[in-house]
Amino acid sequence: MPLRLTARGHDFIADLRHKEVWQTIKTNFKDEGSSTLMELSKSITMGVAKKKTRVLQAWILSNVHFHPPKTFICPAQC
Repeated sequence: MPLRLTARGHDFIADLRHKEVWQTIKTNFKDEGSSTLMELSKSITMGVAKKKTRVLQAWILSNVHFHPPKTFICPAQC
């Protein structure tokens, strides 16, 4: 009988594909059980995502220059 991954299992595998998550778990939590590893991978992934979001936001703010719209001037026909 073939086994299938649950949605949580797919999420866990997706989390482990991030190098930073995999290295942290492999180095620091190698003796933990699978349920603990699933929760850890989710937490680490969220931390990585937040870190990358902050870096991206900082880049956007430093590279995108906001130009407010020009004031509309009504032509003489108004």
